[in-house]
Amino acid sequence: MSTNIAVKRVEVRLDDNVPECMDGIIRIGSAIVYFSDNTSKNHQELVDNVEFDTEEEIANSVAQRLNLNKDLIEIIA
Repeated sequence: MSTNIAVKRVEVRLDDNVPECMDGIIRIGSAIVYFSDNTSKNHQELVDNVEFDTEEEIANSVAQRLNLNKDLIEIIA
């Protein structure tokens, strides 16, 4: 019997500790993948101080790095 555990969503929280001199720049503060079996995985490797201009850029980057559909990415400011 095969069990398919699917990704339900990826919750990306923005870094709230960005210096004032970097106003307008956003970074990933955390990225947690939630699975269909009610487990989760914290992807700390995505918290790497890469700077983005838009939430769309973050969603694209996370989707690409985790090899997932961008529609699964939820950005939380």
